[in-house]
Amino acid sequence: MEKQSHSIYDKLLWFFWSFLGLFLGVIPSVFFLIWTEQNTSYSLLFPSQSLPLLKLQSQSLVIICLFNLGLLFAFGFFHSLLAQKKIQKYFDAVIPERFFRKFYVFVTGITLFAVTLYWQKTGVELWSIFNQSNTNKVGSFILFWSIFSIPVLLLKHFNALEFLGLTSIKESGPVRLIQNGIYKYIRHPIYTFTLLAVLTTPVMTLDRMLIFIGFFLYLLVGIPVEEKKLISLFGKPYLKYKQNTPALFPRFLKKH
Repeated sequence: MEKQSHSIYDKLLWFFWSFLGLFLGVIPSVFFLIWTEQNTSYSLLFPSQSLPLLKLQSQSLVIICLFNLGLLFAFGFFHSLLAQKKIQKYFDAVIPERFFRKFYVFVTGITLFAVTLYWQKTGVELWSIFNQSNTNKVGSFILFWSIFSIPVLLLKHFNALEFLGLTSIKESGPVRLIQNGIYKYIRHPIYTFTLLAVLTTPVMTLDRMLIFIGFFLYLLVGIPVEEKKLISLFGKPYLKYKQNTPALFPRFLKKH
């Protein structure tokens, strides 16, 4: 009877953290991607006049840009902080280790959603290739989601459901260091193609460019933090892989 109660309790916990991970983690993260592709348009979810929650439109463009970058850096701070094993140990008493990935996805979604709620739209357009706005919108949609489909497909090398925090209560299988395919040329192709999706558009606003710049700057810090775990996991093979393979952009000239 006691074992049965424990099993029911485990399942309830799994459903609770899965709910948080999916509805307050994955879905807000997807919304952030849509919001980015739409050049930070609020009309997707809320009446534009009600947002942002904090209005700084009376401030200079420089202050607004710095504020927006600060939002992205705040997301990056929590994203990298919670990825640290030392930090995760502080949550052990509250969040069992097997549910921590769901909690991590939940925090990712909430912080990205906060970025959209407080983002100060600049209203500055950097370039527009086509004269008709509808053509620009369709082109942006096709380019963004075509390029972003590559990172999605790359998740096949991993447990995609585990990556999203949606797996059942089971032990993960053995991990392996992937060095073939696109990983032969860059270590983090998911980041590379995500950045490319944001940058490649027929109509570029300053807001979208700030998102690109903010995430690129974050990756300069976030990748070394992430790779500390990979080095501890794979050891010398990863160090050799890191030495021979660039992080984000392929090396067209071989090192001698």
